[in-house]
Amino acid sequence: MAGKLRDIKGLAAAFFAILSLGVALAPPALAIEDPGILKAPEYPATLGGGETAAFNFTNANGSFKVSCSLSVSGSLQQKSSTFALHPEFSECELAGLAAYPPTTSGCDFGFHLGTTSGESSYSSRVDLDCKGSEGIVFPSMLNCIVVIDSQEEFGTVQVQNNGGLPNGITIEWNIEGFSYTVIKDGILCPFSSIGTKEDGDFTTKEPMTIGSSKGLEIEMGAIT
Repeated sequence: MAGKLRDIKGLAAAFFAILSLGVALAPPALAIEDPGILKAPEYPATLGGGETAAFNFTNANGSFKVSCSLSVSGSLQQKSSTFALHPEFSECELAGLAAYPPTTSGCDFGFHLGTTSGESSYSSRVDLDCKGSEGIVFPSMLNCIVVIDSQEEFGTVQVQNNGGLPNGITIEWNIEGFSYTVIKDGILCPFSSIGTKEDGDFTTKEPMTIGSSKGLEIEMGAIT
């Protein structure tokens, strides 16, 4: 009986030794060091898309949301790991009432495609670049005036090829903590004071699809 127990223990030890060896020899997860590259069959390629978007502001008096229809446009001159989209907002609502849309003259969202671990989604930095303008301006928001200035690292988004449409990509917006400045604080203004805040959030109702009539997709690897 003792001999059988020794045999069983020996087989168990051998089994776990082989199992641990297999784990040690397992191939590492695929890691791509080069950023994703956005490309089109022909250049220049005109880019466009849209989705329902929302700005959420949190302060000492609570939080409130401005929802708008967002459309973006841009062009791609060559394959690149960076690209820009100009935003335009319309049909805005605040607390269920129609609101003035923010102005965006001279402002672009600048995307820097990140790397991927072999999955389809690229974690990508977004800058807000407002050249020659004061920024994204909310001209009258319950007797407030709010400005979102140019800022590097406005946030991070997830970008991937659109599985349903070979001619497009999707951008999943879920940005938290961007900065903005309240430059007017009127009687009905829900902000507690004027000045710069860092509690802005920006999301879209669904991932935004960006397309081009000439085709558009992200590929892994360095530009060649």
